[in-house]
Amino acid sequence: MAYTTTPADNERIANLPGDIRAVTALVTTHTGAASAAHAASAISYGTGTVEAALNSAAGHQANQNNPHGVTAAQIGAVNTSDVVTTATANKILKLNSSGVLPASITGNAVTAGGLAVNATGVNNVANQIMRTNASGYAMCGYVNTTAPVTTTAASHYFVQTGSDGYIRPKALADVKAELGVDTAYDTGHSFTNNGYQKFSNGLIIQWGTTPSVTHNTNSTTDVILPITFPNAMLSATANSNLDSYPNGNWAIYTILLSASVLRLRTDESTNASNTFGINWIAIGY
Repeated sequence: MAYTTTPADNERIANLPGDIRAVTALVTTHTGAASAAHAASAISYGTGTVEAALNSAAGHQANQNNPHGVTAAQIGAVNTSDVVTTATANKILKLNSSGVLPASITGNAVTAGGLAVNATGVNNVANQIMRTNASGYAMCGYVNTTAPVTTTAASHYFVQTGSDGYIRPKALADVKAELGVDTAYDTGHSFTNNGYQKFSNGLIIQWGTTPSVTHNTNSTTDVILPITFPNAMLSATANSNLDSYPNGNWAIYTILLSASVLRLRTDESTNASNTFGINWIAIGY
């Protein structure tokens, strides 16, 4: 039967004509079916449902039992069976929780490159690896070096400074002091043909050569020293600058006239004459 009147607002569907109720029931049925069809468990996916597929994917991702059978070699990884926690031949040893290898290193610990590690405490055995003692010192026999000779002034010397046999650096000034070497011995000098050397203890050595002149019996030459001895001239010696005398037999005498003048006297027993210079050295303070 056709619906001929406009239903009132909020009028109960139950009050509508029967064919309208039938339509309403049909719509309700299809709406519920559509809602149910949208549920994951009801949507078809392949031979199953979306819900089943999602559940399967999650389970597949969580599966750590290598469901596809991929090998370590295929991905360039180490086979887990080759990693061990205790020392095993031809296996990879895993560090423990403290980051330490749970095993003792043996085999090549005593030798390296075919050379034994020294075990005597003194490294004086040929073809052995040097080992320090408990104090960290290297106890050696001979120490050789192929380093080139240096021309750099020395600042330290390495010397044995005790009964323990250890070699330690020692300052150059300390070494000289212990050897009795005056580090400031040179207090003045003149390295010329007529020169001098002054020492820190006051000693002075002077030297020189007289011009070459003709000498005969009892001829004299007075030499003015390069510097005056502050206190006195103590001794002097002289000789001619000839290898041999052409004439006669000669003697040369030194006479200390003062702190600044040295007299040289020549003597010849046959009254011969010769031309020569005289080398002299004088010592004083």
